[in-house]
Amino acid sequence: MPSEHITFSTVTARFAWNLRIARNRAGLTQRQLAARLGMEFTCDISVWETGKQCPRIDTVVRLAEALEIEPGELLRETRGLAS
Repeated sequence: MPSEHITFSTVTARFAWNLRIARNRAGLTQRQLAARLGMEFTCDISVWETGKQCPRIDTVVRLAEALEIEPGELLRETRGLAS
């Protein structure tokens, strides 16, 4: 089976989709998730969920902890959170 060529935009779009799904499954607003991360504003959450930027890996770990999931679930190709 040929391997998929993964680009930064592919990873960013995958992350954005999975973050939004995970946040909604946790029943959190962007403001509530930001508060769990100790952030004052929701702009970073919005930027990440729209795929305009991707957070640093340490932030991915903190997001996963706040959402009570494994960090890999935010990067999963299969969008396993959506099912």
